[in-house]
Amino acid sequence: MNYKWLYKRFVGIIISPSKAWKEISEDPKDVDVQSMYVYPLIGICGLVAFLVSFFSNFGEDISQYDIFRRAIVNACLTVIPLFIVYIASIYVMNNMLVSFFRTKSDMDVCRKMVGYSMTVMFLAYILLSFPVDFKILLWLAQVYTLFVVWEGSGRLLRMDDNKRLVFSLFLFLMLVLGGGILYFILYKLV
Repeated sequence: MNYKWLYKRFVGIIISPSKAWKEISEDPKDVDVQSMYVYPLIGICGLVAFLVSFFSNFGEDISQYDIFRRAIVNACLTVIPLFIVYIASIYVMNNMLVSFFRTKSDMDVCRKMVGYSMTVMFLAYILLSFPVDFKILLWLAQVYTLFVVWEGSGRLLRMDDNKRLVFSLFLFLMLVLGGGILYFILYKLV
């Protein structure tokens, strides 16, 4: 695992998506975005949720079992929506590209597009783990995901502007609303 590369790619997409997508489009074909980028970031999101929940409940007058249980539940509430949205978005995006945009099926490109487009979501889910009440600002910051998707669809998929707008809006809604709805449903069920 190359954490320096992971950090550079993560910060690059947050700070300068255009430059980062240019580098991504020039990556060799053997770069496995799932195991090198997405899964470690989902793991980091879950780890942060676990640690924040564990240490914020540690001083309360509850058993150690309940502290650990709450921490595990919060980690699952973070990891499950991210994982489901990632996997579902890959398949929906691939089918959308084939059906609506008349391109050939390419799951590797779909994995790259969805994985790197979720960068803002990873950051938001890390920050949502903390008990500070600025959650509405984080959800509004998800709009930046639209810009990241817009840049990626131009660089990685080489779409013209008309197709790019429709594609960017669809993928943005699928990622942000899908993740948000799953997070909300799971949070209410627990």
